[in-house]
Amino acid sequence: MSYIISQRIKELRVERGLSQEYVANELSMTRQRFARIESNQVQITYRTIEQIADVFGVSINEITRPYEEKKTLRVLFRESNDKNVSDEAIEKVQTILEYMSAHEKLYYKMKERENNED
Repeated sequence: MSYIISQRIKELRVERGLSQEYVANELSMTRQRFARIESNQVQITYRTIEQIADVFGVSINEITRPYEEKKTLRVLFRESNDKNVSDEAIEKVQTILEYMSAHEKLYYKMKERENNED
């Protein structure tokens, strides 16, 4: 599993105000095992990611998308044949994309709330 995916799992859990204990119980595992998932100390299966997505009420893509975007960025930069592109530059672009994604989510939440008020 990728560090990015494990961080995304933690981020989603915290956003929802869920404890590790609660999520672990929902997944029929120990809190310690779930903590190791969040800290990228164990490999998890696609099925486990699917179960975590169900607990959080999100799509699997919502968990794996940041990893896929970063992988795509690495391929894009490698294909540019620019040997001077560093991992640091890729990380900066990734951070910018994450901010944009967060703003997009916020925008749609605000629009949804606005529509519900009407």
